[in-house]
This record gives sequence, C-alpha cells and structure tokens, in this order.
Amino acid sequence: MAGDLRSLDTREGRRRNRSRRSLAVFAYGLIRLKRVIRVMRKGNPMETGSNSRAMTPAEAAALGTALALLAACVHPIYSDAQARARQAEARTNLVGAWVAEIALYGETARFGNFKEAGFLIVGGNRYTYRSPAAGGVGPSTGTEGVDLYQSRVPSAILHPENSVIASGGHAGTPANLAEFAVTAVGNIDDDPVLDQWHVNDKKEGLTRADVDDALAGDERAQAIPNDAGSFSLALR
Repeated sequence: MAGDLRSLDTREGRRRNRSRRSLAVFAYGLIRLKRVIRVMRKGNPMETGSNSRAMTPAEAAALGTALALLAACVHPIYSDAQARARQAEARTNLVGAWVAEIALYGETARFGNFKEAGFLIVGGNRYTYRSPAAGGVGPSTGTEGVDLYQSRVPSAILHPENSVIASGGHAGTPANLAEFAVTAVGNIDDDPVLDQWHVNDKKEGLTRADVDDALAGDERAQAIPNDAGSFSLALR
C-alpha cells in the first residue's frame, strides 16, 4: 500500500514537472515570437524609413518554429486540464451513489443496486458505472438501469469492470458489517488506458483514482531549450 502511494506521488510529481516545463517553454516562446514580430514590423511595406526591410527566409523560419513550439507547449497543458475536468464527473456521480446507498441503508439496514437506492444517471456520462446486485449482495449483474449505467459519451460504450476494486457488496453478519463498492470506469483522453474510480461504504476512493488515466502512460513531447537557445523535443 505504501509503495502504491509512493508510486502515485511520483507520477503526480512528474506531471507537475511537465506542466512547469511547458509553462517555462511557453513563456520563452512568447519572447522569441515577440522578437520575430518586431522584425516583421520593420519590414512592413506600409512603413517607411531607413530601417524598413523585407523578412529574410531565416526570420520566416524562426517565426514558424516559434509558433510550432507554442502549439506544442499549450497542448499538454490543455490536455491535462481537460482530463481533470472530465474526472470530476466520476467523483460527482460516485458521491451521489454513496449518498443514495447510505440513505437506503438507513431505511432497510442493507445496501442495494442503483434501482433500489433510487440513483439515476440520465445520459451524458463518459464513465460506465456499476453497483452491487439486488439486496447489496454480489457484483453488478450488468443490467442497464438496475446495477449498471454504460457510458454515453462520445457514444454508447460498455467499459469493463474496475480492474483494481470491483463493484459488489455483502449483507454482513451482523448487519452493521455490511459493505458495498460502486465503480466508475471511462476513457477521458482517447488513449488505451481507462480511468478507474470507486467509492465504498466508508466513502473511500474519491481522492485518488484507482487507475489515473491523466497520469498513467502519460508521455508527451516536451520542448526543452538547450544551451544554444534553440529547442529540442524530448519525451518525458
């Protein structure tokens, strides 16, 4: 367990370092672009004066390089923000499922499936959600609208069960030992890695993904300035 947490912390640290590098390179690219634009203005045919001249091929190439670098730096920052925003859906719906299950337990002294708990998802979900089977005993049976809500965005997709913690539960003996787990699995960035979450009766699992698609397999091209003031692309 401690090793897993250290691994998650390490991956989170790498993601933050990538974001810092991207921001630094983005700022550097803006400076370079500003210089190129200043040169372009000097060569504007609408301006007169002894300093007016046309842009040279080298300056045009520098402009293209600066624009490409800016695009390369902005993309990973935007992708990270988009992925984190999409993960909010899983956490929000899992909290809703937890509230519904706890309310059901307060009335019946047991947990149950989505239908028994009165938990409903009406389209627009990127994740596939699974609850315990009827009576709160056993894993999801895969029945849509009962103990399963398949993903609807970008299309109807039935993602596999959480590979770390599966949905399910048991009645418990005595009843106060009853447990449940509701899971959410989805693809937030169109790569092969699936984002996986769960929540249980103790409300655990909401602060860290079981498999974080925003971190796992996250290798992006990073533009790194070298000593000569130019750039090279490296995978980090």
